[in-house]
Amino acid sequence: MSRTDDIFQAGNPFPFSPVVQLGAFTDDVRTGSEPATRPETVATAALTRVHEQVADYFARRELGGGRGRAIALVGELGMGKSHLAREVAAEVRSRSTVEASPPPLWVINEPSIAMGSIYRNRMMSLRDDRNRRTAFEQVVSHYRADVAANLVEADESRRFGHAREQLVTGLRDRSFDPQKVEQAIDLDRELIHRNLVEHLRLVTDHRGFASALALLLEGPYNREVWDWLTGDPPSRSLIERGVFSSIDAIEGVFDALAVFGFLHGRVGKPYVLVLDALEYVLDWPPDSYNAFINGFEMLVNTYVNQGGLLVFCIRPEPWSRLPRSLHERVLQIWPTRLERAECGRLVRAHVRTLPSAALRGAGLDEEQRATYAPFATGAIDAVAELSDGVPRQALRVCHQSWKIAAASDERIAHIDADLIRVAVRQLHEHRDIGEVLHSVEKTLTNGQWRRELHPPELAAITGDEVNAIAYWLRVDVTSAIGILLVSSVLAEADVTRITRVTRTVRRAFGAGSCEVLVISNGHVPRTMRNRVAQAIGTSPLAVGDASFSEQLARALDVLAARMETARQQTALDTLRTRLSTMAVQQGEVLQRMDRLDGQVERWGATAQPASVSPASGVSGTAAVSLPASVDRLFTVAREALDLLTGGESTTSLRQSLGVDTSGMATPDGRPHRMAFTMEQFQTLGITALLRQLLDGFRDGIAGWLRTVAATAGPVPTAAQENSLFIVCRSFEITFEVLPPIRAELLPGARPTQEQGTRAVRRTQVGDVFGRLAEEVQRAVLREVNGEGGGAREAVR
Repeated sequence: MSRTDDIFQAGNPFPFSPVVQLGAFTDDVRTGSEPATRPETVATAALTRVHEQVADYFARRELGGGRGRAIALVGELGMGKSHLAREVAAEVRSRSTVEASPPPLWVINEPSIAMGSIYRNRMMSLRDDRNRRTAFEQVVSHYRADVAANLVEADESRRFGHAREQLVTGLRDRSFDPQKVEQAIDLDRELIHRNLVEHLRLVTDHRGFASALALLLEGPYNREVWDWLTGDPPSRSLIERGVFSSIDAIEGVFDALAVFGFLHGRVGKPYVLVLDALEYVLDWPPDSYNAFINGFEMLVNTYVNQGGLLVFCIRPEPWSRLPRSLHERVLQIWPTRLERAECGRLVRAHVRTLPSAALRGAGLDEEQRATYAPFATGAIDAVAELSDGVPRQALRVCHQSWKIAAASDERIAHIDADLIRVAVRQLHEHRDIGEVLHSVEKTLTNGQWRRELHPPELAAITGDEVNAIAYWLRVDVTSAIGILLVSSVLAEADVTRITRVTRTVRRAFGAGSCEVLVISNGHVPRTMRNRVAQAIGTSPLAVGDASFSEQLARALDVLAARMETARQQTALDTLRTRLSTMAVQQGEVLQRMDRLDGQVERWGATAQPASVSPASGVSGTAAVSLPASVDRLFTVAREALDLLTGGESTTSLRQSLGVDTSGMATPDGRPHRMAFTMEQFQTLGITALLRQLLDGFRDGIAGWLRTVAATAGPVPTAAQENSLFIVCRSFEITFEVLPPIRAELLPGARPTQEQGTRAVRRTQVGDVFGRLAEEVQRAVLREVNGEGGGAREAVR
C-alpha cells in the first residue's frame, strides 16, 4: 500500500473527510452531470420532507406563486444540511432524462466568496453552450409572446377583426412566433418595452434588464446583450437604449438571479437555485452585509411569488439574526440527529459497498452479516451515543475504527464497542496533558482568577479526592471552585469518581461554598454530559470545542454567581427564621398584654372610681388624668410621633385631594384619586400600631393607679409592683420588635423634605419610646410612694 493509500485509507468504505461541497467555480448549470461516486444516503425525516417539497414543486403546473417556495435547511455543523442540498441538486439533475427541457439549476457552494466571479463564470458557460443558450432565449420569447397576447387582447380598436382570438391563442400556446406576429400586425415594440419595465419592477428597479431583454431576440443586439449578461460593460448600442451599468456587484447578481427566476416562473418553467453556507455572509462589513440581505430578501420574495425554487443552508444562530420577514416566507427544515436505527442503516450502506471477500465475518451471527457486519450490535449503539447522532461525526468514528481494525488485519473481522471508544479518543484527544493545562491556565490568567494549591478547608482530607483537583480558584474568603481534568469519552466509572470527589470537597467547604467544574481532554458525548450535570449540578466542558476558552470563562463566572446567590439565600433563610421567632415572641407579648388589659378593666370596675376626667387628645378605653410627671412623659412621646408623621403629610394629603387650606377646591379643579403602594400601607400600619400601643400603655398605667388608689395600704404591695413591671416591660419589648417608621413613605409626605431632618426625628422617636417604659415605671413609683405630689389624689 502506498503512502497516499495509507493516509486516505484505501479500501476503507467510510469517507476520509465527510464534508460535503456542493460545487466550486467549475460547477456550472449543466444538468444531468453527477459525480461518479455519489455519497451514501439514508432515509431520515428531514430527507423525506425535502424530497416531498421538491416533488410537489415539479408536480405543480400553475404559473407564479402557486408553485414557488423557499426552503431553509437549518442545523449545526455536521448535521447534513449540505448533504440534503446536494440531494436537491441531484434530483433536479435527474429530471433532465425525463423532461423535454431540463430545468435550469444554479448551485453555489459559498455565496460569501466572490459572487460576481461565480456569476460571470456560470453565465459565460450558459452563453457558450448552444442548447442552454437557446433554452434561455426561448423562455424570453415565451414571455414576450405572453406580453404580445395581452396587448392584442387589450386592443379595442377592432383592427384585428376575427383574427384577434386566433392571434391570442397562437401566442399563448407557443404556436406563433411572437417576433413575426409583432411585425405582421405592426405591434408597437415600445409597448412591449414598457410592459417589461412595469413587470420587472416587481423584482428589481434595474431598468437595464427590461431594455436588454427587449433586445435579446433582435439579431443585431443578441451578442451584445449576452456579453452584458455575463458581466461585461454595456456596449454603446445598449447604453443608447438605457443599459448603463454592468452586472458585477452583489446587488446586480441578485437582480439577475431574480429576473431569471421571474421570467421562468411567468411562463410556467421551473427554476432552481441552491446556496450553501449562507452564514458566512453575516461576517461581512455592515455595508456589504446590508446589501446582501436586502438583495437576498428580494430574491426570496421573487422565487416565492413568481414560481421559483430556492434552497439554502444556514446555521441556527445566523438564521435567528435574519429579518423576521424572511422567517415568515421561508419553509424551515431542521435535520435531526441520527437515532440508533438510522446509524445502523448508515453503517450498512457504506459497508455494502465493499466486496464480500474483504470481510472475514468470523464470530458474526446471521443478522449481523445481513445488516452491518463487521460492526457488532454494541458497536452501532456506541457510534450513535458517542457521535451524539451527528452524521459527520458518526462517519468519522466509523472511518477511524475501521482504520484501527485494519492496522492489525486487512480483512476486518470484528469491530466492537470498545474499539469504537478507542477510535473516538484518537479522534478527539489531540492534546497531551501539558497542552490542556496550558489552555486552562491561559483562560484563568486572562480572567485574573486567584489560584490556590491546597485550600485550608481541605487540610483534614487526604487521598485521591483532594489530589484529583488540578486547580483551586478562590472566589472569596469562604468559597472556591475546583477544576477537575478527565480523559475523553467518559464511562460510568468516571462519573462515579467525579461524584465522589465533588461530594467530598463540598462537605469540607460547607453547603453552597464549593463548586467543581469538570474539563474533558477532547469530547464528552451528550449522554455523559447530562449524567455528570445530573450528578454534581455542573455541566462538563470539552477542550476540543472550538470556543473552549470562552465557555470556560463564562462557566467560571456563572459558578461564582451561583455561590453568591446560595450565600444570599442562606442569609435570607437565617433572617427568615429569626423573624419567625420574633413574630412568635411578639404574639406571646401581645397575648399577655391583652390578658393584662382584661385584668386592669376588671380591677377598674371593682374599684368604681368617683370621677374620671378624660385627658386632652387621648383616646382609649380608660382615658383618665394621670399625675403631671407621668402624663408629661406620654405627652412628649406623642408629640415626637406627631412631629415625625403629622403636619406636612396632612397638608399634602389635603392638597392631593384637590382642596386648599380653606377646604375649597379651585374653580377648575377635578376629583383626584390617590394611589398607595404596599410600602405605604405597611408604614401606615406601623404608625397606627404604635399610636394604639402608646394609648394602651397609658390606659394600663391609669388602671394600675386606680387599683392602687383604691387600696388602704400606704404603699403598693409586692404583687402590685410586679404588675406594674409587667405592664412597662411588655410595652418595652413590644416596641423593640417594631420596624422603624419611614415617614417619607407615608401618603402625602413631601418628596422635597430633607432626608436629614427625617433621620433626626426618627432617632428622637426611637430614643423617647425606648426610654418611656423605664421612665414611666420610676415616675409612677415615685408618685405612689409620696415623692411626686400624691398619685392617689390625681386618679380619684
